[in-house]
Amino acid sequence: MEKELTPDELFVLNMKRFIELAAEDGKITEDEHNILKTIEVSLAEFTEKLKEALDDGIITPEEVDILKKFKAQMLKDAFDVANLDNKLTIDELKILMTLAVSVNLPDVTKTK
Repeated sequence: MEKELTPDELFVLNMKRFIELAAEDGKITEDEHNILKTIEVSLAEFTEKLKEALDDGIITPEEVDILKKFKAQMLKDAFDVANLDNKLTIDELKILMTLAVSVNLPDVTKTK
């Protein structure tokens, strides 16, 4: 049975993944750095909200809804930063797509 990662461990794992993606081509551009900084701040807030939701051992549908909305805002903010120059590079798109699929919401049916 695989141990479930804590929200803090997921934060570290995800940030490492984003940095590795940005550095895949051997450099992290200023735009990529700005996206990573935006994601780091938003993901830290998301992690805190997730820990609060998990604190009592019960994730309510309302808490999941709050986290969904926060995730959507996090994605929008990262996209807006990436698109400040009105163009998205392949590397920026990889970071955004990874953000979209790697930040998972808790399953209400599994928490008690």
